Amino acid sequence: GGNVLMVGPGAGLREFSFENVVSEAGGQSDVYDGSVRRLVVDFVNGSNGCVLAYGQTGSGKTHTMFGPDAVSGAAVRDPHPERSGIVPRACAEVMRALEAKRAMGTTVSLRASYVEVYGDAVTDLLGDGAAVGMWQGVAHRALFSGMCSVPVQGAAELEELLLRADAAKRRAATMMNERSSRAHSVLLLSLQQTRADTGAEVGSTMCFADLGGSEQVFKSDVAEMHTREAGVLQK
Repeated sequence: GGNVLMVGPGAGLREFSFENVVSEAGGQSDVYDGSVRRLVVDFVNGSNGCVLAYGQTGSGKTHTMFGPDAVSGAAVRDPHPERSGIVPRACAEVMRALEAKRAMGTTVSLRASYVEVYGDAVTDLLGDGAAVGMWQGVAHRALFSGMCSVPVQGAAELEELLLRADAAKRRAATMMNERSSRAHSVLLLSLQQTRADTGAEVGSTMCFADLGGSEQVFKSDVAEMHTREAGVLQK
């Protein structure tokens, strides 16, 4: 475990306790090994998992999730030991684990989906920017319809998908200047497995969400329309 001390205007000194805290001297590997690897292991063994990057704009969310640039962020076949973020490390570990499972006779099927959520609009980053339907299901769950679910056979294919999605995000950010800091990007990996000895089937999903900036709306200069939009984004 670990504690974080913060000093805020008008709030004084406040202490927060967490299961794990990475110091400012920690690197990308420390974040992955200390907080994410166990979720990846559980995912390939049949459990669902989710990694959220949450914080203010400029706090390093995308750097932590992917790395300092698109190339390192998509380096699934050979993640950089220091630069690569959570997503390329996790994807590389998933692909290695699935190769081992195939060698033991387990039938595995991995599929990837990647969307960007901006206000009420959901864009398919693997489907040429097509709109994706979204509605609220039971227990306040957001459900998507019409997004691409691309089969992945190896690390090279997954690496190409990440690069394609990054290019789509950059195009969208160029068209709307504020979009890149206020949109959420969500990568979904869906895994189906069938054991050769028992025929048992198991499915699991891993979600990697790089959330938009969490700035408090009353401290920003956004207009009333943007205030309503911010409420939608943070649902």
